[in-house]
Amino acid sequence: MRILTKLNLVIFLFLPAIASADNWSTLESDTAIYGRVVKMKNTASTDVCKKLADKYDAVAYSIDAKKGKCSVLKSIRSTTNKEGFTSQRKVSN
Repeated sequence: MRILTKLNLVIFLFLPAIASADNWSTLESDTAIYGRVVKMKNTASTDVCKKLADKYDAVAYSIDAKKGKCSVLKSIRSTTNKEGFTSQRKVSN
């Protein structure tokens, strides 16, 4: 019985993390997204940037590979085709 209780607790704690991982659209290559920046980080890693966006409950992120910067966005103002950028948006439920 104690094992079942612990298992239920683990599932309850990790379920939000699993659900939030699927809330992102496909990666958009050569697309820059602009908007209200909530956080910037010196990284070109999509995994690091996505985790940062999840942490700040952002709606999108955009990575400038040339500068090695990730911009985490709280709102989206515009998008444009721009070489060297990779972006991703949250999918609304």
